[in-house]
Amino acid sequence: MTLTSLPGAVTSGPSQPLLPISEILRAPVLPPPFRVTTAGGPTDINLRWASLMESADHLDSARAALEAQHQMACNAQSVLTQNGVALLPLSGKIPALHGRLVALIGAGFATGYLVNGLSAGAHAAHQAYRNTEDTVLRWLHALTLAADHEVVLANLLHPDGDKTYAYDWSVTLGTLGAGGAVDVIKRRFPAAAAMAGVAQLISSEAELVSYAMSSVELNLTPDPARRFDYMADGSLGSYMEQMEQVSEHGDIAVSRLQAEGQEVALVHLPGFDIHADDGGRSTLGVADALGNNSEHLAPLVEDALEHSGVPEGTPLLLTGFSLGGLHAMNLSSKDSLSGKYSIKGVLTVGSPGRNTPMPAEFPIIHLQNAHDPVPHILGQVHQGAANRMTVQTNHTNQDITGTVAGSGHNWDLNVEAVHRLEQPEVERETLSQQEQELVQELRQYLHGSAHAEVYSTQWAAVPGQDRSAFTEIRDGLERHLQESLEQALDPSTPSPGTVPSPGTGSYQEPVQQGRDNGHHDSAQDSGPEPVHLEGGPWQNAGQPAGQQQHQRVDDDGEQAQGQAGDRQGQ
Repeated sequence: MTLTSLPGAVTSGPSQPLLPISEILRAPVLPPPFRVTTAGGPTDINLRWASLMESADHLDSARAALEAQHQMACNAQSVLTQNGVALLPLSGKIPALHGRLVALIGAGFATGYLVNGLSAGAHAAHQAYRNTEDTVLRWLHALTLAADHEVVLANLLHPDGDKTYAYDWSVTLGTLGAGGAVDVIKRRFPAAAAMAGVAQLISSEAELVSYAMSSVELNLTPDPARRFDYMADGSLGSYMEQMEQVSEHGDIAVSRLQAEGQEVALVHLPGFDIHADDGGRSTLGVADALGNNSEHLAPLVEDALEHSGVPEGTPLLLTGFSLGGLHAMNLSSKDSLSGKYSIKGVLTVGSPGRNTPMPAEFPIIHLQNAHDPVPHILGQVHQGAANRMTVQTNHTNQDITGTVAGSGHNWDLNVEAVHRLEQPEVERETLSQQEQELVQELRQYLHGSAHAEVYSTQWAAVPGQDRSAFTEIRDGLERHLQESLEQALDPSTPSPGTVPSPGTGSYQEPVQQGRDNGHHDSAQDSGPEPVHLEGGPWQNAGQPAGQQQHQRVDDDGEQAQGQAGDRQGQ
């Protein structure tokens, strides 16, 4: 793990004594210095692990060959045992052959046992190392955030301070599990507790998810909901800017990019949208990603590539935001997709961390904000590898709209951070040469003119199933979200299944976040929607009368307040 801070002025910091309140109120509040933290990637230890795991894979192949030979020897020995007496007059060597086969079977069994032990030991040691690394990285992140407490205090007290900074800091620190602060933060920010609780529920309740996924199907609308052209300039930031419009129109974006006579396909998957109703990015989409390995979405991505005319064998880049990042990771390990297209890399933004190994054939880059709680809602970090790196920045902008997940989970904020990171002098100072080369492996496919088509998806009951059963499944998952919220607001409320209890104590009204950033969903502009307390996806249940504003619990970094609803699940 490497952490680099660029020079910058702050009113206070961990290396300075806490300033008196009078000085804090007089001094200008400046943002903390721009920090970039990397984990994983082509470090010496990860390269050594990669070599060891490659050897383990060879051992697995050798074990499979030994098992095949062992089975052949057993079959031959069985034939000799059954027919040896009859064959003895034909050759006196039959008993010797029988003995050699028995010895071969014994040697093969012993060798296979040894090879299996070596391979299993290598895999177990690797996973143990990654588990320890996971714990250490989460604690280091929590400690780094805790060290910013004076900056948080300065922003809270100063009249011109960034109040969203404190909210983002608190929710992220609480999601990381910073000791006794967790219960306090869950009580103050109950919707954040609900968000994390539902993610934990879906990822742990295998029986519930299995039932839900077997009872529904996901369908693709073959006609694109939107088409647009753009020019890719070779940067991640400009590509991310173009993908901003995807969530307003659909769930899968396929771009065909032409550069120097080579065609490249790009698939972008936007984030969770609780208002999707039967759309692919609803709560059922979360269940598909977390508990079903994206089995419903995967064939639809292949269909979208086919509808867009992408030839088989075309180089393919997968990108996704939040929920879309989970799907992108799942898709990258699908044999059906990699068998048709040449996967060249994966880019995720603000997606939940998962301490699981991934294919080593292509680069994987995880971008996230230090004040974004979503990457930590599963209690894991992205597993590092020589080809897999997490790049985390602490970029802030108090003019960026936030949601229950905070402004750190806003798409626009992440785009700004990437643009800042990709400035040549910043990239040279914050990333090692090997890390820059890993990022460049993705950027090399982002040059040229591109045509994009956006497809929408819809959940439906499987053929022959009663529609009411489908509605019950969908509403049941959403009800877990609402019940988790109510449990966070009022600890006396019965806990919904295995969703963690947020502790006890009086409720305090959450900090209201952000301002409108101009991205509107016209369907939401007709006026305020009713607040649903029974299965409805709202986070303001229990607020004092006259202070309620309906706030959408989207995964896209936007917040709907008052009359309008922003929708930006890039």
